[in-house]
Amino acid sequence: MRARRRALAVLSVASLLVGCTVLPDAPRRLGTCGIAMAIWMTHPTDARYEYFRIDDGKLHYGGGRDALMLKTSWSTPLTAEQCAAVRELVLKAGWLSPEMSSSETEKNEATASVAIAWDEGRCQFRLAGGAPSVVAVVEYLEVIARTRFKPSIDRLPEAGPQK
Repeated sequence: MRARRRALAVLSVASLLVGCTVLPDAPRRLGTCGIAMAIWMTHPTDARYEYFRIDDGKLHYGGGRDALMLKTSWSTPLTAEQCAAVRELVLKAGWLSPEMSSSETEKNEATASVAIAWDEGRCQFRLAGGAPSVVAVVEYLEVIARTRFKPSIDRLPEAGPQK
């Protein structure tokens, strides 16, 4: 019974969070990247969540339940090249504009809630998760976030000839 109540509570919170943009203001520690950003990806049809935060030159990542609660469980410093690439992607996407506005999304469509701050300003908006600008930025951040698996993968035995 207790587990059932807990599951209902999580589902209730998830439905409330998916219905509106709830990100806190973007962190103001711009660090070496010159931007601070939070992206909360929601995929309601398969209850999948990801939360990326760039703060003070570090990428912070949370997935699943952590992301649902806007928490991160892993972080890594970004290199100068990674910072430049992220900044170029968001600049190309037009996200570094105080006039950036949200787009309409369908009820069960994947969405990206974005809060971003830079030297000259900050803004918050919501876009369809399949929008080309969202896909480009999130795919790049996912590549960096996947490096969290590298220590485990490096410990695996190497494949050899099969007998």
